[in-house]
Amino acid sequence: VGMAFALLALDIYPLKRLPSSPRSWFSKEFRPVLLEKLPFLLLGLAAGVIGLIGQEHARGLRTLDVFGPAQRLAQAVFSLAFYLWKTLFPSGLLPVYPPEAALSPFYLFGGAALIVLGVLLFMYRSRFPGLFSAAIIYLVFLAPVLLASSFFSPLHR
Repeated sequence: VGMAFALLALDIYPLKRLPSSPRSWFSKEFRPVLLEKLPFLLLGLAAGVIGLIGQEHARGLRTLDVFGPAQRLAQAVFSLAFYLWKTLFPSGLLPVYPPEAALSPFYLFGGAALIVLGVLLFMYRSRFPGLFSAAIIYLVFLAPVLLASSFFSPLHR
């Protein structure tokens, strides 16, 4: 789903096929670089729609009255911190992690840590462009999982 955006990030750094400022991407010079991402974008959108239809058909969608906006945001923040933690320290792995429905202190800690990490990555993006690019690509590929953990629940019927 995120391949087009990951390729876009790679075109900025390390390939330097696109400038870092998105304002100039639509100029005639860079249009071919963007157009080559179109098939990946369309396939990703199709996969996302198919996944959404499948989850709806399986009755895996949680309604807003069951799982409100604050809980969805907290779940996405928690998931991002959780998956980053499990990527860096892969211990105690399970095939399925049940979704958390209540706010806890770990959500706040995870959110604060992510904000600090994001600010540091952004501040030092010119010094460590590879790390910044890797973080963007990691987020792009994790975005569908974050959305799924915030909106879908195979355990809730």
